[in-house]
Amino acid sequence: MNPTFLAKLRKLRDAVRQAEARELAALAELDEANAKLRKFAWQPIETAPRDRPILLYRPGACGMYMNNNRQISPGGWNSCRHHSNPRPYWACFLENTDTKWCRDFPPTHWMDLPEPPAEVTP
Repeated sequence: MNPTFLAKLRKLRDAVRQAEARELAALAELDEANAKLRKFAWQPIETAPRDRPILLYRPGACGMYMNNNRQISPGGWNSCRHHSNPRPYWACFLENTDTKWCRDFPPTHWMDLPEPPAEVTP
């Protein structure tokens, strides 16, 4: 084979490999960005973690506080393990809410709580 042709072929092969490596790196970055976005997207309540506080979306819920809207509230799973008649439910962590209100408006979706703001030094 012609040595010039072989050199061009090798150069082309190396360029394709470099392009593939850049594409794989870009796909990895895209996967990471999608994972971050999913963290702050509403997800079905069936997939919610039961071991930490989260944001709950309760369609139809409203009240006297928080601009008359409690559809979105911080909350978490209450296993009722300390009650005499346990019936687990998704509890909301708002003032002036009771177990009945939490059970009357069960959440349909959840989202992770955002990270607290970094300390700001004046």
